[in-house]
Amino acid sequence: MRYIHPVGIHEKFVASGEYPHHHSQWSVHQFPDGAWMMRVDWDKRAIDGTSILIEAWRSPIAEGGTIDRFDMWGFADKNYPIQQVKARYFVVDNTLEISLQIDKQPQLIQSHRFTSDMRLLPDMPLFWGYMTAKSAQTVVSCVFDFASPQAFLPVMTQPIITSLGEETLIIAEKSHFTQHYQIDNRSVWIDTLGIVLAYEQDDVRHVVRNYARRK
Repeated sequence: MRYIHPVGIHEKFVASGEYPHHHSQWSVHQFPDGAWMMRVDWDKRAIDGTSILIEAWRSPIAEGGTIDRFDMWGFADKNYPIQQVKARYFVVDNTLEISLQIDKQPQLIQSHRFTSDMRLLPDMPLFWGYMTAKSAQTVVSCVFDFASPQAFLPVMTQPIITSLGEETLIIAEKSHFTQHYQIDNRSVWIDTLGIVLAYEQDDVRHVVRNYARRK
C-alpha cells in the first residue's frame, strides 16, 4: 500500500483492508487525542493508468467524529489531459477551503460556505458509512476524473438514505455485527467501527478482503 505520509510513531492501529472491486487498499490509525487518520490507495494503474492517494482526518468522537480534512494526490499516464494533481479540502469556521494544483498550472484556491448539515466525504467505499450519520444532509465530494474540465473540484449531492436494520455478516469465517443501509441505489453494511464491510450495486455484492481490526 502506498501513502502520502507514513504512519507516525504516535498512531495506533484501528483497522485495514481492501476493496478489490474498487481497486483500493486502506488503513485507519488513531492519534492520542482520538482523531483518526484514514489512508486510501486507489490503484488503477493496471486498469486505466490512474491512481489516487488520500489521507483523511476524522475528528475525535467527542468533537463530532466527522471528516474535516482530506489531502489527495492523483496520478495518470499520458493518455489523459491531466497527469498529476494535488488537492486539499478542509473545513474551518463553517467554511470549506480548497487548494488545488493540477500539473504545472497556477494553484487554485476556493472558499465555500459549509453548513452544519454538510459532510465532507471522498466518494470511496471507506467513507460511505459516514453518510448515514444524519438522514438529511448534503455530501461534499469531488470529481475523480483526470479527463474532466471539473477534475477534482467539489460536487455536492443529497443522498437518499434508508435504514434496513441490523444484520450479521460472515467474512473470512468471522461474524460481524452490522447496520444495513440503502444509500441511493447502493446497499451498504457498516460495522461497529463505522467501516463498510460490504456494498451491493446492480445486484452484485462486494465484500471487504483481508479485513483486520483492533479488538
